[in-house]
Amino acid sequence: MDDFAKEVITKMETCEKKRNDNLISMIWQLDFFMVSGYFLALVFSLLAVL
Repeated sequence: MDDFAKEVITKMETCEKKRNDNLISMIWQLDFFMVSGYFLALVFSLLAVL
């Protein structure tokens, strides 16, 4: 029974780590797109002034 419980706990921890890694990856991607959007807005606003 102890082996089964350890296996279940290990699988749960692995799933939780994968979920956290996916969440961190999504946040980095969102951050990249936001920064890219701000940069493009800055470039277009500078081009409009010229």
